[in-house]
Amino acid sequence: MKPRVIEYSIRLECRRLGMLLTFIALSGVCGADMPPPDYLAEVSQRAAATLETMNMQGLHEDAVAWGASFQSHIAKSADVTYEVAFALNAMGKPAEARKQYRRVLKLDPLHAAAWYDLGELYLLDGDFKAARNAFEQATRLRPDHWVGHFRLAEIAGISGDADAFNTHLKDALREGFSFRTVVDDPRWRTFFTDEELGDVIRRLITVYGDESLLEDFH
Repeated sequence: MKPRVIEYSIRLECRRLGMLLTFIALSGVCGADMPPPDYLAEVSQRAAATLETMNMQGLHEDAVAWGASFQSHIAKSADVTYEVAFALNAMGKPAEARKQYRRVLKLDPLHAAAWYDLGELYLLDGDFKAARNAFEQATRLRPDHWVGHFRLAEIAGISGDADAFNTHLKDALREGFSFRTVVDDPRWRTFFTDEELGDVIRRLITVYGDESLLEDFH
């Protein structure tokens, strides 16, 4: 889809949602008089898709404003809240983003993307215990995605737990992880120089990967 078409679609959808927001605000609709759940679910999905497109276009402030308005006047939606959290995260507001991610998980404890993003924020804070818990939840919900397993391996490496490092790395490799992703990462180069962690990496590269990567880690 061309950028102008995307922008037009955003404006059109925002106009539709804006009309619904205005209608509900002016009519004084209360919770008991809200539209049926199926209709609200459809509107929420449409709103989340619009906010996702806004975020893809870098319109993060607009996404936050529209998401907040939607939640205040129409319905609480895990997917809409997630897009607000994503926008805040992209804007460099981690504290506000964490708050919104937690709101997502109150609405939908099975929201794998929210668990993963929250784990990334905890990891940046150096809160490895909270990060591990978040990534464990994410991988439980999405065991077919390598990135959660990879982060758990990284946390195990930081704590010096070679057995857990080995287990999570094997899970990540089975789901598509490649050591080429980390050959230039200073942290993983440190892992490689560690006696136990380095043995794990060398063994797994030999079994799952291209042995030429062993030279790349040096």
